[in-house]
Amino acid sequence: MSNLPLEDTAFKCGKLGEFKSGRDATCLRPENGVYREAKRMIKTSSFFIVCTAFHGAGTKLILMNYSTLKRKITSLKQTFLGKARITFSQYGEDLLIMSALNIHKVSSPTYIDIGANDPVLGNNTYFFYQRGCRGVLIEPNPSLHSRLKQVRPGDISLNIGIGNKDEVLPFYLFDHENSHLNTFSTEEKEALLKNGLKVQSVIDIQLKNINDIISQHFQAPPTIMSLDVEGLDEAILHALNFERFGPGIICVETVSYSSVQADHFTKRRELIDFVLSKGYYVFADTFFNTILCSNGLSQAK
Repeated sequence: MSNLPLEDTAFKCGKLGEFKSGRDATCLRPENGVYREAKRMIKTSSFFIVCTAFHGAGTKLILMNYSTLKRKITSLKQTFLGKARITFSQYGEDLLIMSALNIHKVSSPTYIDIGANDPVLGNNTYFFYQRGCRGVLIEPNPSLHSRLKQVRPGDISLNIGIGNKDEVLPFYLFDHENSHLNTFSTEEKEALLKNGLKVQSVIDIQLKNINDIISQHFQAPPTIMSLDVEGLDEAILHALNFERFGPGIICVETVSYSSVQADHFTKRRELIDFVLSKGYYVFADTFFNTILCSNGLSQAK
């Protein structure tokens, strides 16, 4: 194996075309002779072509050295053998929730997923559904609700919104790629329009009070509440009767996208402080979402 540092190799490639590199892997765009440089890397530095992919007008080569390739294969082996955990959440929130449940020795959690969106991808409760847990999914988007019913027939899926009272409100739907930003909030909608998004359609959806839904579908307070409703999170939490229906764990989005700067996020400290005042503590924070545990979680067996 050559002792030529990857950084030096990447630098030489950079003179020939666009590239992205790390210590153990390099991505090359084959322009102006980069193919020749890639061939030299493979010969002299024990690099392997892992895959090729279209990139803009050209093709992209992914090169990986032997040690990194071996490590990736070992990791995949652990996954296939069932020795690794796979997250379905955006930032591993489901695994963090599972850790909290394990610490408090809660083995059979229930859940209410408000703003469930996709039944699998980016979903905070699918991890538990796969392990035999069941709960209630709330999704006002009719097409996403249909998919939830199809993929997760063991759950109760409701095509409604959740609010602090029973009412009918317009629901603003964006394109499929931004469906996670669908909202009842006029303020949230206007902020997203300023960021360049376009409303694809508006439909009237029935909203139900959070306490009524829990009372109708749970014999005891849900162990987990996942809350992501773009602008109504705080109103729902303020309407929730914590004494009767306070969940063991709350996973809630705690950043605001309501800025005219598309890449700017504001942490919603007042929302976190409110839940803390109800007898919870912060177990974990992925910046976008905060996971808060009730001080009485260990009693929710």
